[in-house]
Amino acid sequence: MYYFTLNPNEMKREIKKFDEKITCNVKNKSIRKFSFEMLYGIGASGSCRLADIAILI
Repeated sequence: MYYFTLNPNEMKREIKKFDEKITCNVKNKSIRKFSFEMLYGIGASGSCRLADIAILI
């Protein structure tokens, strides 16, 4: 198992940049926000299980 620290602000910034690239043609703001929240939850928890993602959001 790997142990490391990650600055949460840096992680959010990188995920936000990635999210803007993949949702550049989406005009609905709520869909864009949902996409960002899901990506952040997956990245922060390290799991794709909805129960794990929901705890972090």
